[in-house]
Amino acid sequence: MKSPIVDSGGPLRQWRTVRIVPDDEFRNYFEDGDAHASVPPLVGIGILTDGDQTRSESIADYRDFVLVRR
Repeated sequence: MKSPIVDSGGPLRQWRTVRIVPDDEFRNYFEDGDAHASVPPLVGIGILTDGDQTRSESIADYRDFVLVRR
């Protein structure tokens, strides 16, 4: 299984623009991108900031989400 991890570490205090196609990422997660595979319907998205068990503080700012269905 693949997951769209956008960033780990990286520069602080800089905004980044990230563009993904949620339907494609969903299909990649379940069926390695097989366009003909039967997958459950996509019903939502999740955004996560996690310290990955480092016991350190994790902080993130998110803004300007635009969701477009094709």
